[in-house]
Amino acid sequence: MSRNYSRYRDPGIEGEWQPGSRKRVLRNRLNISLKTEMDRAEAEALEAVEIQYLDRITDQTGFTADMICAMHKDWLGEIYEWAGRYRTVEMQKGNFRWPPAFRVA
Repeated sequence: MSRNYSRYRDPGIEGEWQPGSRKRVLRNRLNISLKTEMDRAEAEALEAVEIQYLDRITDQTGFTADMICAMHKDWLGEIYEWAGRYRTVEMQKGNFRWPPAFRVA
């Protein structure tokens, strides 16, 4: 995570860095401050949730905004308090910048 961009006065917890992470890891429930450790935790959580969703999703499944939020919470909810909610901060990781928060909903 190279930088959090906030257009809001109080971005809340989703715009906070984990203490001791040198602004490389977002504040998290696991108190992880090393980027490599967080990358591993996120990847392992993604692998676990992918298996669950492979059993739930069929070619008849309709994707909705609520479902995407639920998937995000299922993936990252054990790691980040804000998982599954719409973002209120502007985010960038390396050279990749997520869509502006005001456009996400």
